[in-house]
Amino acid sequence: MSVALPSRLAGSPVSRRIVFLRHGQTAFNHGAMVDGRSQNPLNALGRRQAEAAGAEIMARRLVGQTSWRLISSPLQRARETAALAFPSAVALIEPDFAEVDVGALQGIGWTEATARGIVAADHGFTTPFSGGESYETAQRRAAAALERRIEECEGDLVVVAHGGIIVLMILSLLEIPGRVFPFAEIDNGSISVVELHRFGLHRAAKLKALNHTPF
Repeated sequence: MSVALPSRLAGSPVSRRIVFLRHGQTAFNHGAMVDGRSQNPLNALGRRQAEAAGAEIMARRLVGQTSWRLISSPLQRARETAALAFPSAVALIEPDFAEVDVGALQGIGWTEATARGIVAADHGFTTPFSGGESYETAQRRAAAALERRIEECEGDLVVVAHGGIIVLMILSLLEIPGRVFPFAEIDNGSISVVELHRFGLHRAAKLKALNHTPF
């Protein structure tokens, strides 16, 4: 799998890391309900998960060998996670890292939503949620934003976002077809790592960690 490098990376080190951190638990997560675009805060467990994940990332030196930047979704649970995980860093806010807009599904569990006909049990990758967007649309906007940030920022990136959107960005980096979504479910406070390696004018992405939960 290789794609042409953004021009800004032409003189960069051979490799850099994208560390994806899913936000800590919220009340909706605890109740098996879909958070979507809600502005729910972290609960007590979620705050501990955020702190543990940040400590793990720094202790294992997943970033920080050179320069790195912290980028967060604008939703409250992600911003809280970024602040608790990295209290000495200032997060850049990326609107396009917000979770998939699930429309009418927000605040409802999948089982209840399918029983009520709000969403089909076999909801497809390209099918928009009622009042929301499709996974395909969400992947396109998040992947484009990630590529912009890769080009703009030097060094490693820590991206604090949401389960669905993180998986969609990883699929895009690895050039895995979206139809396999979800190829994995990642837990609250989990760490996933993709390394980007430069070979001449091309880039190869390698999945180094998926759904590592330090707490």
